[in-house]
Amino acid sequence: MNAMSRLLGITAAAFLVAAMPTWAGACDRDDRSRRDREAIEAGSPEARALYERAQAAEKRGANAEAVDLYKQAGRRGSDFARMRLGEIYDKGQLGESKDFAESVKWWSRNVRTAC
Repeated sequence: MNAMSRLLGITAAAFLVAAMPTWAGACDRDDRSRRDREAIEAGSPEARALYERAQAAEKRGANAEAVDLYKQAGRRGSDFARMRLGEIYDKGQLGESKDFAESVKWWSRNVRTAC
């Protein structure tokens, strides 16, 4: 399988994972918006603090520390950290190699908690 075919396959898989709750009727847009607001307002204080520390580490250029803190925050329920990790691995940012499987893993964790 050449690189382009692999990329297209992974991209399609990521799209399907992201769209699955909507296609399956797991939640509607209003319900999802309400749940998003509730998650932001009532999110784990620990996860929120870790996410904020990760952002600060990223801003000062401590990339390895930032990725580690984003992972800790993501494991503790921070949707923002999970989205950032998906982006980091998708684009190969903060010194991490592009890893499409890892990006899909973090994005899909976010989808499972969205509805």
